[in-house]
Amino acid sequence: ANSEHYTRKTAQVQVLSGGAPMVSSIGRSTDRQLLDKLLQASSDVAAKGIMLDALSQMSDLTGDPKDERSIAAALGQLQNRLRTYETNPTSGILARDVLEAARSVASKLNSSAAALNGLRGEADRSMSDAVDQINSLLAQFKVVNDAVTRGQGSMSELADTLDERDAILKNLAELIGIRTSVRANNDVVIFTESGAVLFETKPRRVDFSMTTPLLHTIAGSAVLIDGIPVTGEGATMPITRGTLGGLATIRDRTTPQLSRQLDQIAAGLIQGFAEREQMVPSTLPDV
Repeated sequence: ANSEHYTRKTAQVQVLSGGAPMVSSIGRSTDRQLLDKLLQASSDVAAKGIMLDALSQMSDLTGDPKDERSIAAALGQLQNRLRTYETNPTSGILARDVLEAARSVASKLNSSAAALNGLRGEADRSMSDAVDQINSLLAQFKVVNDAVTRGQGSMSELADTLDERDAILKNLAELIGIRTSVRANNDVVIFTESGAVLFETKPRRVDFSMTTPLLHTIAGSAVLIDGIPVTGEGATMPITRGTLGGLATIRDRTTPQLSRQLDQIAAGLIQGFAEREQMVPSTLPDV
């Protein structure tokens, strides 16, 4: 009663010719299609939870444009102080105000970029942890799947083993988007959402190597299933669901996109404040 993975069991009673009853089988109150829907929903929720957490952290980094601590507010303050200084360019106080505003913008851009790169590195490390958990669950799945297909144990023990197998599938679905197929003798094959085989008679090896340090100019390593890349730009069977799919999206798409936006802001400032030769026509490059 206290196990969330327990399935209600029903004893199927058969009456023998002499009138004596016997338990012929034990039925489980399950629905295969409903379980498949649950696995898909669990994968979607896990991926979106990872995305929400990361996006919240990135929002805190850049800040709301209306927030005084945001990058947008710092840029606005720099612009306002430049305009004020323009009205009185001989004022040392106003000049210092401009410099402090400029330092604030540079500091926010640098700290945001560093924190963003840290978030990307954290996603890479978490991907390694998720891969380890996936391999562990696949190894556990082989044990219980073999017990089911070989009919090991009593009817009651087999029913409990089926519960254990479904529980492993639920935990696996939270880590990676999966779909299943039931073959003869109640044998289960596991595929990723994109069709890569995770388990067929035996577990397929899931490999991943962390990239340390993961600089913003470096692409992270791909997750491989039987040598087939399922994450990254070169993924032939890309995954997007589950914890692993959400982390891969954060590492390979979301954080790089925000990094490029910060770079564009910095590039605009560099160009805007570049020193130009006053001669016309100019003969020297901008500094």
